[in-house]
Amino acid sequence: MARRRSEQLTDDLYQRLSGGDIGPHADEAIVICTVDAAGWPHPAVLSYFEVAAVDQHTLHVAVYTNSRTCANLRERGKATLIIAAADSHRVRAQAAARGPPARVNGARPKKRPPGDKPGGPKSGRPEERSIAS
Repeated sequence: MARRRSEQLTDDLYQRLSGGDIGPHADEAIVICTVDAAGWPHPAVLSYFEVAAVDQHTLHVAVYTNSRTCANLRERGKATLIIAAADSHRVRAQAAARGPPARVNGARPKKRPPGDKPGGPKSGRPEERSIAS
């Protein structure tokens, strides 16, 4: 497989991740790899509903606030996304922590149980992370 290196998302990849037409990719997975404190890779699987291209240089990724992926992004600020398809792409990224989103891909957040705090460990609510490509 030939490697492509770019400082930004390709037009095709940007269109695929911009959220305009997720339907054809609803059953596909995106692998996000972070690195833990011991230097070991930590892969996790995301869907196209959890990764959104803001522009060709910025991705927003929704991960659970109490997940190892979230902790690794906060602590080390680095990730690799692998988008496996006929025209495979790999995106190396720097991460910057942000607060929980009001909406993820247009969906309204579910109501939390009484006493549950936004983004807290009980909520299981995804927390959005911005990853610049």
